[in-house]
Amino acid sequence: MLDTTLNLFRDPLRSLAIACWGLAVVLTVLLGWMAWTAVEDARHTAQHLAAHSAQTAVAGAPYEHAH
Repeated sequence: MLDTTLNLFRDPLRSLAIACWGLAVVLTVLLGWMAWTAVEDARHTAQHLAAHSAQTAVAGAPYEHAH
């Protein structure tokens, strides 16, 4: 088993290809995680703005009738 694994890494071009493939997998996972957190942040911001707008509308209601 170890001989087979070592034979995979003896060829420099194959080693480079395996390293690039591994890096692509890691970067894909990282990009997915970053997209997930961005969506969660956007959802939280939208909820915060909706709550703030509702508070502003309720707080501003008496002034709208006064004008």
